[in-house]
Amino acid sequence: MTTGRQTQRVHKQDFFRILLTEICPYETPVIFDNFGFYKQVQQLDQRSVDVQRLLTPLLKDGKELKFSIPYVYNIRKDLDSPRTLSLIHPRSQLHFVEFYQKFDDQILLCCKKSKFSLRAPQKITSKYYIKNSQENIKKYRSDTAASVQNEINERHLTTYFAYGENTRLHKFFESFDYLKLEKQYSQFLSLDISKCFDSIYTHSIAWAIKTKEYTKRHIGVDGVFGDIFDKIMRCSNYNETAGIPIGPEVSRIFSEIIFQEIDERIEKRLQLCGFKVDVDYSIRRYVDDFFIFTNSDFVLNQVTQAVEFECKAYKLNINEAKSLKAERPFITSKTKSLRAVQRRLIHLRESLFSGENYSSPRELSNQKTLTLHFIDDIKSACSSDSDAYQLVSAYIVGWLSNRIISATDENINRTVGVESHLTGFAHFFSFSIRTIFHFYSINPSHKSSVKLCIAVKLACTFYEKHMPTEIDSIKTTIYHLCKEFFSSSGYLGILSKDNNVSLLEAMNILVLCKELGSQYLLPKEALQGVAKTDSLDPLNYFEIVTILYYIGDEPFYREARAKVMLSIQWHLNRVDDARINSHKFHLMMDVLTCPYVDCNFRSKTASQLYESVTREKPGKAKLKALMDFFDNNVWFVNWHSFDLLTVLEKKELLSGY
Repeated sequence: MTTGRQTQRVHKQDFFRILLTEICPYETPVIFDNFGFYKQVQQLDQRSVDVQRLLTPLLKDGKELKFSIPYVYNIRKDLDSPRTLSLIHPRSQLHFVEFYQKFDDQILLCCKKSKFSLRAPQKITSKYYIKNSQENIKKYRSDTAASVQNEINERHLTTYFAYGENTRLHKFFESFDYLKLEKQYSQFLSLDISKCFDSIYTHSIAWAIKTKEYTKRHIGVDGVFGDIFDKIMRCSNYNETAGIPIGPEVSRIFSEIIFQEIDERIEKRLQLCGFKVDVDYSIRRYVDDFFIFTNSDFVLNQVTQAVEFECKAYKLNINEAKSLKAERPFITSKTKSLRAVQRRLIHLRESLFSGENYSSPRELSNQKTLTLHFIDDIKSACSSDSDAYQLVSAYIVGWLSNRIISATDENINRTVGVESHLTGFAHFFSFSIRTIFHFYSINPSHKSSVKLCIAVKLACTFYEKHMPTEIDSIKTTIYHLCKEFFSSSGYLGILSKDNNVSLLEAMNILVLCKELGSQYLLPKEALQGVAKTDSLDPLNYFEIVTILYYIGDEPFYREARAKVMLSIQWHLNRVDDARINSHKFHLMMDVLTCPYVDCNFRSKTASQLYESVTREKPGKAKLKALMDFFDNNVWFVNWHSFDLLTVLEKKELLSGY
């Protein structure tokens, strides 16, 4: 098998690909993506006159940009606090497409000033990487699965800009650069900006490019890069100057341009004080986290004061509660626990696999004993820091999921030699899936749920191809594990905290359960946390589409369906603000295309929308044509031919920072 990395060219002139990579938060339900919208805007000019009359005013501005209101939602950041994210209105998303098309080179130029940044855009992406020569999602599909047009060209889309090696923070702490810094310096301090994206003053991007004094003297001058970026960002966020949408990659680029100037000002201030960068001190910055390295408390205090001063000049403040100081060796109790777990996982790999490159799963004589001993070892590794158990739980979910991905990738298409190892594969999949669910239940998270879904779906695909007589057995195991998750202490603990979060961790498990088939229906109680059937509050967009997707036409979930329909009617009681309201636009488009919503209700909603946009009622013929359009098109949820593996892989490629 070829192990060298291969590449494919990105279509650099396709600026609409920004809709796929730069605009939406990573943390959304797995059934949601922007691929349908990406296709719609490409094909808008080819639509019928009436469809264009409806969609063009909803999606396009004239010469003057108009504001929109993002869909703001909360997810779990950790056990005790939520993280607020924003889904920008599609009309405002298209503003960014045009902006990138005009100013991508200027963005790169503005991100070349800092010596500190670990995650600055370096160039426009020209290639994407293939892990190995056989990597092709089509090999995991059954023969009856629908093919996806141009799938091979779309599945590996990565961010518009390339970022170098430190695409995730943990890569810095595992790098030779970090080791070199530890060798050179004895003092370490990490600083975090308090509520960074909420605190960014949008006008300050012009200060970062032209200086504050210059900008204030030239207020109102049109066509300047910083002013245009400022205006587009404000228009995407209800015209607010205080704060920017949290979640999109474009917001990180906006903040990076500001921090590039802050970094340069910090270096100049310290130079005036007689301190030389990379001699007296070094700084690394990852988005809004500063990491300072020095050899004395005096220098450390001077550097810290310079960072605080220059950040405050841009209305950004240090979160003192999150500051962390350490002396060499730079290691925390959590890191110690993680290293101990990593060593234990090496031993686990020896127990699970044999052969070259650990490609052949072993037969396990006693899965129960192996599971109990492994879990006990992980608990022991975390005994000195109870919080570390949460951290390593997510790490183990990822590690075991990657082993399933590798084993499936190596063996799914093998025709010789697999039969003699089928018992080993069955033991490996059973042990891994059970263990993944155990640690996922301890610390549910969106990223771990994506990993879990990939692992389980690939395991089922392997069974379908090589052990079809056992597929019901593994599906039954998965079904019971899913059902147990909805009664686990980890999930119930989330429900007990009334912090208005969207339970993406549970929504993605529902989508996974749908893949098992209609004979594996979860009990009604499992849906209660997401469906909120005991609450009078309406469901939000993500909750509505996820539950609709799961329950489909099943009459068993009558109460959940009633709650969904009441919520839809509450949100869509008026449609004249769909051009402004992101939540309403997303919900409306997916309701109008959903086969599980009453046809008369959808027709009535389409008619109201058409009238509010065009100021005239559609006749029967026009309304039928509009409904034909909605019945045969996808916007944000693919109700008709949803391919979980394809969507999951794209999620992985576009994972958050």
